[in-house]
Amino acid sequence: MNAPIVWRDHYEFDYEKIMPVIEETFSLCGERQVRKVFLENGEACSTASLCTDSPNKQPHLRKENWEFLDWLHPRLRNIMIAWEYPLEIPYYIYNSWYNSHYKTGETLEHNHALSHLVVSCYIKVPENSGNIMFRDPLHDIRAMEPRTNGSYPWKELEVKTGDIVVFPGWLWHKVQPSNSDEERIVWTINIKVDEQLLSGHYLTAMRDGVFFSRSDVLR
Repeated sequence: MNAPIVWRDHYEFDYEKIMPVIEETFSLCGERQVRKVFLENGEACSTASLCTDSPNKQPHLRKENWEFLDWLHPRLRNIMIAWEYPLEIPYYIYNSWYNSHYKTGETLEHNHALSHLVVSCYIKVPENSGNIMFRDPLHDIRAMEPRTNGSYPWKELEVKTGDIVVFPGWLWHKVQPSNSDEERIVWTINIKVDEQLLSGHYLTAMRDGVFFSRSDVLR
């Protein structure tokens, strides 16, 4: 059957190293203040505008974050293998940004349709600052089953500081409003595989009369 679509791990960030980077990145978007941001509601601000306005200033390009990215790489590869992606298929970071929420701040329902994987890095999660919620992709299929809370499609995933959550870009998700007076900081990373090479793998398999799967590659 299918592998899990939401994966969680934990990483101990070096806060003395990364917090100055976070503050500097927010400063590039103007003063660190609450303002209306696409998909963000309440007391929230984001550096997402840098993805288009100043792409060379995105968080994943800062050397202070590279140790974490080195840690992340083999874990992403293992997830891709579990999802039956071709072994060693090249992938890259498409873009990344920081979100900041204070009390009432939330992220509205959305997905990352242009990305194959999404990585949510929980830099700072105060108590009662809200959890991420995923829309169950099987909800409509299982709607008639007599399940507890079966009529509600959203599943809550409790997160804490240092958690790393990985999920497919097509999965709808949102973040609960914060009830904390302290700041909540999340670093979002969008991952894309090399679609041309991915297509090439399948075309080769079809040409050779082989149904391409993970087990075929391992043999």
